[in-house]
Amino acid sequence: MIRKDSISNRWVVNNRFEAKRLISTIPLREIIDTIEAPNEIVRLAKQLDYNSLITVGIALKREAPDVHWVYVPDRTIIFHRYAWLSNYSPHNIPNRSFSTLLVEMTFHPKKMNNLRIEKIVDEVIKGLENLGIINKDRGEILFYRVWMHRYGYPVHTHRTNFVRRQVLDYLHGIGIMTIGRWGTWRYLNMDRILEEAKELTQKLINNDRQ
Repeated sequence: MIRKDSISNRWVVNNRFEAKRLISTIPLREIIDTIEAPNEIVRLAKQLDYNSLITVGIALKREAPDVHWVYVPDRTIIFHRYAWLSNYSPHNIPNRSFSTLLVEMTFHPKKMNNLRIEKIVDEVIKGLENLGIINKDRGEILFYRVWMHRYGYPVHTHRTNFVRRQVLDYLHGIGIMTIGRWGTWRYLNMDRILEEAKELTQKLINNDRQ
């Protein structure tokens, strides 16, 4: 839980940590649940829509093609895109006879608890084989790992901009700064998040100097 101590005027997090400032990257839906926000703000925050994400990383005994991100606009394939991570840097996989592949798929949050990971992996491998990317029978798959993320991507509706503005105005009004994809509920990539982090840092430094 997060609260403002009336005596020290400092933020207290989980009754353990104190801070002069609070910069949050927590999803807006979640941080509102950690403070004593007005009922209207709580109601609005629950209207922020999103989907969940499952990624499957696969180590392969084969050379990667000369591509990076690849989108798959095919309803018969369980994943929406895949990436050859071993192509991002020559230092990732020094031996070109091996490669790493990352596969992404999105689901409605309510479905996440009922998914069977083994079935998901089987569908991923089947989809990769149908696309001619891997050949399981040749022993190309060395191992795999699965990651499940409750928050994958913000889903924008006709209410998103209004709701987002109201929630952010409330948080900023009580002195909580927010940043990042989920802290601002915007579909931001890492490069833009880093830019905003640098801008916010400089802003705080300038304020301290005044």
